[in-house]
Amino acid sequence: MEFAKIGNRVECQKIIFKRREVLSDFVIAECLEGKGRFLNQIIDGIWAICEESTWCIPAHLGRINNWRYKELPDIDETCIDIFGSETASLLSWTKYFLENKLNEISPFIVKRIEYEIKKRFLNPLLKRNDFWWMGFSGNKILNNWNPWINSNWLISALIIEKSNRKRLESILKCVRSVDNYLNQYPEDGGCDEGPFYWNLSPGKLFIFLEILRSATENKIDIFEHPKIKEMGKFIYRVHIYKNYFVNFADSPGIVRPSPIVIFGYGKRIKDTKMQELGSYLFGINSGKISGKLNENSLTSILLLFFNFPEIQKKYSPPLIHNFWFKNIQVMIAREKEKSWRGLFLAAKGGHNEERHNHNDVGSFLIYNDGKPVIVDPGVGEYIARTFSPERYSIWTMQSSYHNLLPSVDGIGQMAGRKFKAKKVKCEKGENSIKLVMDISSAYPPEANIKRWERKIEFVYHKGIEIKDTYELVKKPRKILLPLITPCRVDIKNPDKIIFKPRIMKSGRSSGSLILKVDGKFKIRKERIYLEDPRLKMVWGDYLTRVLFLIENPEISGTLMFNFYKPEK
Repeated sequence: MEFAKIGNRVECQKIIFKRREVLSDFVIAECLEGKGRFLNQIIDGIWAICEESTWCIPAHLGRINNWRYKELPDIDETCIDIFGSETASLLSWTKYFLENKLNEISPFIVKRIEYEIKKRFLNPLLKRNDFWWMGFSGNKILNNWNPWINSNWLISALIIEKSNRKRLESILKCVRSVDNYLNQYPEDGGCDEGPFYWNLSPGKLFIFLEILRSATENKIDIFEHPKIKEMGKFIYRVHIYKNYFVNFADSPGIVRPSPIVIFGYGKRIKDTKMQELGSYLFGINSGKISGKLNENSLTSILLLFFNFPEIQKKYSPPLIHNFWFKNIQVMIAREKEKSWRGLFLAAKGGHNEERHNHNDVGSFLIYNDGKPVIVDPGVGEYIARTFSPERYSIWTMQSSYHNLLPSVDGIGQMAGRKFKAKKVKCEKGENSIKLVMDISSAYPPEANIKRWERKIEFVYHKGIEIKDTYELVKKPRKILLPLITPCRVDIKNPDKIIFKPRIMKSGRSSGSLILKVDGKFKIRKERIYLEDPRLKMVWGDYLTRVLFLIENPEISGTLMFNFYKPEK
């Protein structure tokens, strides 16, 4: 009821997820030891889950079938969500590994598992075509729900369904559904849901394809397809250093994608860089594998047993020099290949109806020596407003909290497909990389922006220049541009702003940077005190918002921002 009343989905999900995580741990423990020591706890877990009125989390109840009442589930309605599919998969694997042992105790345990999975999951999926994530009806944008649920559908059908006809029908249908997802996915492999959701989107696609490959004895193997390869490579292309990734969209600043999935995906597409990243992340996180339902399913943990000797090899991360995702319009660059030393830049164009969208057309982030300086705040804990018409009342989603995105008389960017960058061009040189775009179309007409050309140029081993050239329809009262940073900021000299290191959380430090500005700005700073635990985990108690104000600006003009490494 807490979600329905105050929008908090975390506390309920903790209980739901913990029950499944414990069952998963006990199943693995029993498979490893094989002495029956954990069977009582496993049976308790199975029965408790089977007795639940729904396997769908409260936050998804109202989204599935547009129910009028979402406080409690209607047991006569079918609700299938990503976490319900994880439950079906978990119980399927439990049956697969422990069926004989469970039958020795009672014939009703496996019977109950099969009954509940067919009733809640397999039969509705086979019968209905109107679940939005399937992609069979309407023009709905497909996201992580598609490969996530389909991978668990495939597992459950293979293990639970005894009818050869129904099993084949299920496999063919979920293959067609995944095709719908792939047909929408950009050719460059860019995951506009962000690196956190890469784990749950292309990462789940890998599991789907791996299970399909195994079940057909390698007869169905599409890992050589160019798009499948590009989708995998995305994750190392957006890697900054350690557990920092380029966190556009609904990604936190620190991301821990499954090293097992990354390594296994890399093996299948024969990409050594991907395998290097998987092994590196496994190593720096001390080989600890989360059993959390939204991070590592039992399926992905099982993959570890087939890759454990190899994944333990010590590798450095690939740390690519630069890359341009032309479809999602994201540019990545660092000063030197395979080195975390020096400046790192990520910048984006795109549009404001991306999956897990933030209004951030034209934004960028800068790291120095692998440490954050100019950042995207990321996303807090999901609440009722996150996926509702009130999404953009949340500050982390707004353009006024993304880097140097102007507000003209208080009017910022708007959400929607038509609010986008135009005339976007990325140019690579021997010693530099440059992204040019006009972000005026990301704003509503009342902002009165005729043109706002942004040029972001990174000259390697020198610095990063942001040059804005704008034309307005009429003179405004003010223009305001923000920068978001975890650093301590010295603005005493308005011509030379100093970003200083600060300990954020768990001994992690921010980086350092010098900013020189060319424009008639009034500069001030304010602290954004963080109460959300997900944001605090990354940035500590606060972020700083540096504000560049132009009062009574000209109808057209040029603004310059130059970022440099401090002298050592």
